[in-house]
Parts: sequence; C-alpha cells; structure tokens
Amino acid sequence: MGSEHDETNCSSSDNNVLLSSNFPLSSSLSSMITRGSIENSFFTIIDPTITNTTEIEEIVNIWVKKFKENPRTGTIKLFAVIINCFDVDVCENAFIQFNCVQIFARINKCFETLTKTGSLISPEKVKKSIDVQKSLELFTAIFHYHSNLFFENDANKSYFIFLRDILTKISQSDFIGPRLLATSFGLKIVTGLIQSNNVELVKNDLDIFYTEFLIKRWKDTICIIREQVLLELIIWINIDSINFINDFWMYIYWALGDQSTSVQNIALKISNDILNMHSNIPKVKMLIKKIVSVLANLLLSSNDGVVISALNLYSILPSVNEEDYMNKVESIALELIFSEKSKIARVAAKYFINQMVNSQPNVLEQLKVLIVILEGVPLQIKLIASSFFVDAIYDLCPVLTDFKLISQLLSLDNLEDTEKHNLLILLMYVVKWLITGVKPEQKIAFMGDQNDIIQLHINTVEKIEYTTYMVIHLINQFKDCDIPTHAFSLWILLQFIDFKLLQDCKIISDILDQGSLFYHTWNIPTILEMISKCLHIMTSNLEGSDQSVCLKFIKDIAQENINILKAEIENPTKNLRRQICDQTDVQICSLTTQQEMVVVDADISVVVGYFKGKGDKRMLLTNAQQKLFTAGTSNILSQKNALIKIWSLAKYNFIPEDLEPLKYLSYYVTNLNNNSPTNIIISEFALSAFMEVFRRTILNVPTNIQNKHYFEQSENIVENTYITFLNAMLITSSKYDPQMINICETVRYFSIYIIYYAFLIVDDLLRIRFNIDNTNYLLDDDQNIKLNEFIFSLCHNCEYNDDLNILRLVEIFIQLIQDGLIEINHLITLLQFVKKELIEYALGPVFNYFCKKETGDQLSDVINLYLVYMYENIISQKSDFKNYTLKDLTDVATIIARILCQCTDQIGKRLVSTNIHRHGIQYAMNDSLSNPYSEYPFKQFFWILVSMCDILIPYDAQRLASDFISKPATQELINADNKYVLGYLYKLLELYDTQKS
Repeated sequence: MGSEHDETNCSSSDNNVLLSSNFPLSSSLSSMITRGSIENSFFTIIDPTITNTTEIEEIVNIWVKKFKENPRTGTIKLFAVIINCFDVDVCENAFIQFNCVQIFARINKCFETLTKTGSLISPEKVKKSIDVQKSLELFTAIFHYHSNLFFENDANKSYFIFLRDILTKISQSDFIGPRLLATSFGLKIVTGLIQSNNVELVKNDLDIFYTEFLIKRWKDTICIIREQVLLELIIWINIDSINFINDFWMYIYWALGDQSTSVQNIALKISNDILNMHSNIPKVKMLIKKIVSVLANLLLSSNDGVVISALNLYSILPSVNEEDYMNKVESIALELIFSEKSKIARVAAKYFINQMVNSQPNVLEQLKVLIVILEGVPLQIKLIASSFFVDAIYDLCPVLTDFKLISQLLSLDNLEDTEKHNLLILLMYVVKWLITGVKPEQKIAFMGDQNDIIQLHINTVEKIEYTTYMVIHLINQFKDCDIPTHAFSLWILLQFIDFKLLQDCKIISDILDQGSLFYHTWNIPTILEMISKCLHIMTSNLEGSDQSVCLKFIKDIAQENINILKAEIENPTKNLRRQICDQTDVQICSLTTQQEMVVVDADISVVVGYFKGKGDKRMLLTNAQQKLFTAGTSNILSQKNALIKIWSLAKYNFIPEDLEPLKYLSYYVTNLNNNSPTNIIISEFALSAFMEVFRRTILNVPTNIQNKHYFEQSENIVENTYITFLNAMLITSSKYDPQMINICETVRYFSIYIIYYAFLIVDDLLRIRFNIDNTNYLLDDDQNIKLNEFIFSLCHNCEYNDDLNILRLVEIFIQLIQDGLIEINHLITLLQFVKKELIEYALGPVFNYFCKKETGDQLSDVINLYLVYMYENIISQKSDFKNYTLKDLTDVATIIARILCQCTDQIGKRLVSTNIHRHGIQYAMNDSLSNPYSEYPFKQFFWILVSMCDILIPYDAQRLASDFISKPATQELINADNKYVLGYLYKLLELYDTQKS
C-alpha cells in the first residue's frame, strides 16, 4: 500500500463531520454516500441506483454483477457495507493491498475517535437499526446463493479470507458495539454457507468461523454477544438439527448456567424446542441429564421469565434415572404454586393439576389431592399461601366450585379434621371470588376488607347454591374450632351466606351463639373483626324479629365490655404495680403518667428489672409480690380485651348511644380526658374504638328540620367532640418520647404504635370532615405546630431508611398536603430530612404534583423558605444547627434539584426553577444597594444557588444571567471581584454554553 495514500477518514452519521485519520476516502466512492437522504438507500455504496424500496434479492443480483465484472471492486463494496454500519467511510484507493492488519489498525483509530465524540455504534443500535439488520440479511443471502464466487480461484479466495480475517479482528476489539456487529456478520456468513451447495468445499473455512465466532465469542464477557451466538445457533439447528445438536449441545447446557438471565432464557427456549422436536437425536439424552442437574437453580431464579421457561421445560421432560435431582426439582416446582407472582404460580399449577389432580379416578379424589398439597404448608403462613394457591388453580379446578361435591366430602367420616380445615381455608377464597368476583388478596389473610361489606353479591345463583349446601357444614365445624386459621376461615365463609334464604331460625340462633362464645373466650383482633363483619351482614339482610335478635346481641356484647371499662373508671383500685414498686423501693416518680401507663403494659420482669437495677444488682420478688403483679396483669388484660372487642364491634356495627360508649372510651384515649384514673391502660385499640364509634356518630348527625333545637344541640356536641378528639390525637402524635426506648423493645414499639394510630386518626378526621360538606377543617397555629412536631419526630427518630411503616406514614402526611387538607408549608419539615433516601423517595410524587403552572408558585415559595430558613440558622449557628454546615445545605439543595428534574410538567418545572433562582438572587442581594460589603454573608447564598443550576434550561440560565448582570449592584460586585457572584454567573453561563453546544 503506497505511503502517500495511507490515510483514513471516519464519518459520523449524526453530524457528517470527517474525522482525521489515515484511511483515504475517494471522491468517486464518497459521492455515492449521501447520509440523511430519503431517496437514497444505505446500499448506494454498492450501486447508486439502489433505493430504499429495492428488495434484498435485487441488491444481491446487482452486487453479483459487480463482483463478476471485477472481484476486487465487488469485495471492496461488500466490505464497505460492513464499515458503513460503523459510520466509517471507505475509499477504494485504500485497497492497493488487502492488508488486514493495517486496515484494522486504521479502523480501530476511527473507533477511538468516534468513542470520544459519542458517535460509536452501540449494541442497542446494532440490534435495532433497520440498515444493520438489512445488511446482515444481505450477507446471509450472498453466501447462501453465491458463495461459489469466492472459491472459483485463489485470487477470489483471498478476498474471502480478507473478509473473514478483518471481521475476526473487529470481533476481538475492545469496543462492544463493533465487536457485536462483527460477530453478527461472521455468524451470518456461516448461516449462508451452511445452506449453500459448497458445504464440503468450505468445511475447513467453516471450522475457522466456528472457532472465531462461536467458540471464542461464547466466552465473551458481554452477555449481548453471547446472546447473539445462541440466537444464531437456533437458526443453525433448524437448518441441520442432527449435526448442530450433536456438535454444540454442551454450549446449550453451559448457557443454562450463564450469569445473564437473558442468555438463560434463550438457552431454555432452545432446550424446549429440542425436546419437543428433536428428542430422537442421540446427544439429546445427554442434554436432558444436564438439564435436570441445573433445573432446580433455574426454578429458583429471581427472573420471572427464567422461572416460567424452566417450568415449561420441566413439564415436558421425559423420565430420567436422576431421582435425587428430580425429587428436588419436583419439590421446588410444587412450591411455586404458592408463589405471590401469579404468572409463575399459574404455570406451575397447570402442570400439577394435569399430573396430580386430573389423573385421579373421580372428583372426590381430586379434591383430596388439593387438600394434601396444603398439608405441607406451615400453619403460620397457611392463610396467605392459600390465597396465592387459589389464585393459581381457580380456573383449572372446577371441582372447587362444586358445592354439592364439597358438601359430600365434608360429610365423609374418614376425612381428618385437619383436612377439613385445609379445605375450608381454600374455600373462603374460592367463595369470595365466585360470588363477588373479587380475586384473592394478600391483605384478607390479615384483616377484613372493609369494602366487602358494601360490595354487591353479583353471582346470585352461586350464592344460593353455596347457602343450600354449605351452611350446615359451617355450623358443624364450630364444634371443635380451636385453631385461629380455622376460625378465621369459618367466619369469612359465613359472610357469603344468603341469610334471606334461611328458613330455619335456629341457624341464626346457632351463629349468634358461636359469636357470643368467641367474644367471651377469644381475644384475637382479626377474628373478632370477622365476627363483627358477619354480624353486620346478618343485620343488614335480615328483617323483623331475626334482625332484632342480632341487634340485641350486638348491644349485649357492647354493654358487657363497656361495663368492664366503667368499673375501672368509677371504682379505681390502687395501681398494683405502683404498690409493688413502692414495696421494693422502685423509683418511678420521675415518670410521667403516660410513661407509667405504657410501662404497665410491658413485660413485668423487664420493667421491674429496668427500674430496680442498680448497676449489675437485681432484686428478686417475693411470692406475695408476684401475686400482686399477677393480679395487676389480669386487671390490665381485661381492660385491653374489652377495648379490642368494642373496637371490633364498632368497626362494622352501630353501638347504641344509650350505652354512652364515647363517654367511657374517652378515659382511655390519651390527652382526651384529664380525669382518667391512674389504673387506666393505654392501648391503640382505645384510640381506634373511639374513632369507629365517633365515625358513625359524625356521619349520622340528625337532620330533622322539625326539631331544630335538637338538631343544633346534636350538631354542637358532635363539633365539640370532633375538635377535642382531633386536638387529643394531635397532641398524642406529637409526643415521641426517646426515654421510653430505653425500657425495652416491646414498650418502644407499643409507644410508637400509639403515636402512629393517633396520626392515622388525624388523617381520618380531616378526610371525614371534608367528605361531609366538601369544606376543609382549617387547623389553627397550635394544631399545625403539633402536626409539625409529629412529622419532625417521626423522621428524626426513624432508624432505618427502608422502614415501610414510616414510609407509609410519610406518604399519608404528604397526601394530606397534596389534597389540600393541611398547609403546603409542612413540606418544609420534610425537606429537613430529604438526605434520607426514604424521604427523598416520598417527596418525588408531591413535587411532581405541585410542579405545574397552577401550583408552581406555592412549591417554589416553600423551597425558598426552607433554603433561607436553613441558611440563616446555619450562618448564625443556632443551638440546634451547630452540627450543620453550608456543605450540608448544598447537598440538600442538590437533592431537591434532582427531584425537580424528575418532574414531568415542563412548564411547571421551568416556573419553579426560575422562581427559586430569582427569589434566591433577591435574597442574596438584600444588602447590596445600601452596603455591598455588609458583614452578614448574604452573598454566600449564591453557593446554594450554584448547586441548583442543573434544574435550569439553557435559555432560562442565559436570561437569569443577563438580568442579573444588567443591575448596577451586580456590576459593583463584579468590579470588586466578589467570588460568590462571579462563581454564580460563571455557572449560569457555563450551563448555557455547554448545553448550547
């Protein structure tokens, strides 16, 4: 190659700028390439007459004609197609000699230059570019139908070797995009050759291609290149299954264990195709054994696609003598039916239903199999696991909705109680889905779905059949019901009975008897809640004497538990724990009443040990003292259980006002009644019970105009109660006492739950008020302060950024702001903790909500207030801010800018960003006109603004800079070399210049 021509030129399709290099671009060839032209084709480099509509077959014919006229030119044009994909142009006079080493070196320099400019072809473009894919298709066609042209003589063969070697070198380069593209071309040449009539003639050449583009590229560190190898292997197997499976089956096995899930997915697809269509090939049996050895790991993958593909592969595996592996695989596959990921669970269920259920001789045996599957599920997760199980098998098992059949099964004497329990747990999800159309939900395993009580029972026919066959069995199941999950399922199932159809009044009486028994002997909140819900449904559906019986039952249960509270309030006994503390010289006088009441509910030995501890010394209680503690514990539990029962009743049912539930519950609500005796316990159920009773009161204020005085009196009572209760909850939620954390973990969480419940009630009260008359309850200054103290304490004391409970409360707080129920200025408190990942995550949606044309001013005002507030406290080094620096504030400002950058409304984003900077400039220049050199460092505020420049678009940055520079005060500061002003201006102009270019 002549030294005078040793030049290389590279061209980027984006800007059509020729990059200096050593690869000449001839005028004749470059004139054929008109990038960006609509009429001209990517393949005008072969012939100028080719357009975008020219078919591949015609392009092939044009190239063949060129090659036959001049093989050297034909090869150059084919090579130019490859290089054209890289956005590198090739000149014909570069090919005085086909020196692969020199040409690759020059191409590699072009890659380096393109990388620096960001124009180098990426793997994504290789996969998505229509021109690239069409070029690959062209190569396949040429070597399929016309590969003989390269083997007619030695000269032509040398051109083929050149193409092979240059692609090999590029496939080994350091640049991923070019490496993938070269590999793709090499693989497509193989695809063409193995379909040609010259396979025997090119066998040695094919071996080289296999080595370079399959074996070596299979070891590539980039998964997208390994994917490409596998995808091409699929094509080869379809062309010649026997040879390619026998030769390369190990690569499929290795791919199943690849680190990339995308590679694994392709390997699973190949394996599935092979087992379906090529199972008679000798090497397939060896592949099956290898598949079995890795299938367990694939089923445990975190990638849903891999798991589903592995399940599909498992379902078609023939029997193999690999018992240990297969047992493990079968066990994992069975567990996947209980997966919370419904797609995975349904695929797993489909196989097992076919293999284990449908294969049974009759429908009763089919039901038994389903029960057996549930036996292996641990009791503590059986409810939630069953919900996932039903979701997976519902459409596949019609026997689950055959209530006559289920009735027969429950009547069998040889069916164990545990088996009946398992069936009923399944049934509660099935019945709900069948009758209401509501699919199994995870939350139903833990609490009642309040929406269920108002939902329409849409499937009347199924509800009638269910009632006819099942109600007696459900009643009978109560006889030996002592397992919570069993009880839970029974009370759920009773809710879907059509009580209007019941002819036998004794059934109603039996249900109420069971309800009474449970309310007297059980204290599990979720089960009592389900009973209450069932009572509500019965009351709503029954009429006359039956309804009266239900209402009397509710009143009697409420009366009994209110009497327990009443007794403690009206006849307060000496606090037994205080008595024992006095006897043992325990010092508790330093505790507040609220702290003592919280301690009372904690573990006895832990609390006493805490208060009695003198260094390492501990004192033992006498038998008499232990009896006193036991009596005190019984007294406390009776109060707590009464509160649970009142809460559960009130959640779904109306407690008659003549029982005065609010009066007696008020003593148990923190900060609501100042006359509470010292023996009263603190419980979150007291707060919730008061809220549920008051909810029905506030929603049922009498509106009878004929009795105006009574109406006004009732309305005033409700209003006063509303304000008093809201204030009590605001005070409670604002009290986070770190001293209580030192007592024990149980007390800590108990204390926190009280605070959490109080805030949730505040949220509930504000929303109820708005829903009644579409007007907000406006919090006064004191109430806003309390609310602010709550969110500050919550964020300040949270130990972990991933605490989901705290995140949920923060989201509720933010939703109150977003819905306009509390002032937007409360965001200022949250911004103080934005460096916590949890708070940053939570603020994203509310920023996005307010960052729009209509509300952008409010958001920018809050951000400016926060920045100035923090800045002034840091500068003045107030006591609470001694550990803060301006660096901390700039970090926060950067996070705020990052959140704003993610907002979707472009107009709102510009409004907020420019307002922040304009107001910030105004604040920083406060002292400029009167005294530019004031001692107070206003100008340092520009540091904060510099950290927020990224939220500006170049145009706005330029306008801000121009307006700022035009002011005389700014000119004075520039002339005085004020580093803060100059730094800010430089940042604005830098942003404008950088983005403009």
